[in-house]
Amino acid sequence: MDSFRLFFTQQVWRHLRHPAIWIVIILTMIGARFFIPLPTEGYVSLSVNNAYPVISSGVIGLQLGIIAALMLTPLAYIYLKAGPTRIHPWQIEDVSPSRRLALNFGQGLGDVAALFFILFWIGVAGLILCFFRLPVSEINPVHLFLTLFLVAGPAMVMIAGIQRLFGSRPWLRGAWGDVLFFIFWMTGNVIAAMLFDTKTVKLNQDVFGFAASVAVSTEEPITAMVVGGSPSVERYISLDPVSGFGRSDFLLARFQWLVIGIGLFALAALVYGPRRPKAVKRTGLRQKVFAGLDHLGDKVSGILALPFQGMPVLASSLGQLLKPGWLVMVLLAFSLAGLFLPFRKVTGPGVFLILIFMTSRLGAAWEARHLRQLRSTLPMSIPAQAIYSGLAVVILCVLLFLPALISNGLRGTLSSLSMDVMLIALIVPIFGIGLGMLTRSTTFARLLLLGVWYAYLNL
Repeated sequence: MDSFRLFFTQQVWRHLRHPAIWIVIILTMIGARFFIPLPTEGYVSLSVNNAYPVISSGVIGLQLGIIAALMLTPLAYIYLKAGPTRIHPWQIEDVSPSRRLALNFGQGLGDVAALFFILFWIGVAGLILCFFRLPVSEINPVHLFLTLFLVAGPAMVMIAGIQRLFGSRPWLRGAWGDVLFFIFWMTGNVIAAMLFDTKTVKLNQDVFGFAASVAVSTEEPITAMVVGGSPSVERYISLDPVSGFGRSDFLLARFQWLVIGIGLFALAALVYGPRRPKAVKRTGLRQKVFAGLDHLGDKVSGILALPFQGMPVLASSLGQLLKPGWLVMVLLAFSLAGLFLPFRKVTGPGVFLILIFMTSRLGAAWEARHLRQLRSTLPMSIPAQAIYSGLAVVILCVLLFLPALISNGLRGTLSSLSMDVMLIALIVPIFGIGLGMLTRSTTFARLLLLGVWYAYLNL
């Protein structure tokens, strides 16, 4: 018990002492104003059966809870993985005599406390908005916080549990964990949306709670629910989430996901795999080739200093991108497939997806601990180094898409392909490297680019 209390307290204070949580709170409180628009504004955050919900304290809490559970959960995952607790003394923790179960429960519930702290301030923002949206006599803080936490609370516990589980296995601590989280988040949303197509909504299948919370808030059958946008007709629907949330089946369903999320802390302790420092190979054909390019760049820069002064950075960035070797072979396979397969179906999405992980890794490496101070001592400024690294990604994109460009050029369909190539070649380096440098993590860039990739895949 003493170990659990120690780990819990340390984790909570690590969150509260870091400015990141306060920045998140300020941004979410500002965002709450747009989540609950004025009646005169041309959009709503939630519409049910193509109608505006009648505003009340409970409905405002419901809207904020749905937005938090549906749209802010990826940001919560990013915050937990790339926030103030991303660096911890695993060399000590892995050999500590304290039980792994106590550590996982302590740190995991500390993360939950931080997420609930953010939810509390979202509720405070919603309560302030009530004074501008409702008569004073109709404001009920209990209803607002009750509906907010019953919807979003279990979802946040699930996010904390999943992040803790992925952090317990070596191969899930990096890119594979981010991909699995993206799949989990998309699957949860799709399943919830499909529940309205059934005659009886199965409340316990909605991990994020937005479908279940709307289903129990009205006696009217739910035919459509839209987050964002605006109904085509000016019709209103009365929702009573406070009464609906008192139903035993709804409470049991939300409690189920709360317990599962906490259970993931225990599972993470049982399947934990210790970290091991990676031995980096410094030899090989690729390293020799790029070392030769560095040497060539030094020679040429003496003759044409301005155009070629970035050659070492360019070659170094390409060397860091083209790892590991098996992934490069997959990239080449997708690239050559552009000679005879549709670009939008194979080459474009395939190269785009792999470059997301390569580029975000390069962007995060730029801001590794104490690396900025080292880079600032180089003859080239840090912004110029970033530009050349982005240029390396653009060059790699163009080279990989060259077979598809040649094939489409011979068929006379080059114009339809050039926009796709330009889009991918610009989006990947700008967001992959830029966000990696800003957040010092690969997670934010990966999840954002994965969303863009998924949208591109469905064009």
